[in-house]
Amino acid sequence: MAQLTKRDTSNLGCLYQELSLEYALSQVFSPKQKELFKKKLEGLPLTKTEQEYYSRTVKKKVVALANSELHSLSRKLLEQ
Repeated sequence: MAQLTKRDTSNLGCLYQELSLEYALSQVFSPKQKELFKKKLEGLPLTKTEQEYYSRTVKKKVVALANSELHSLSRKLLEQ
């Protein structure tokens, strides 16, 4: 069996983080919502329709996810 180098391990760690984030986003957002989330995050322009949908739907979820009290309560539940 081949030995993993430190670089391989680092790459696997980055890949795991990326996939873990993608999975978490998929638990909260639909594919289109995820696309708009990423576009907004990267500073790419949204069409008028995308902007309206983002404001009406995605932003509300983003605000909830950014709530530190909600995060704290979620962590507490996971520890039980």
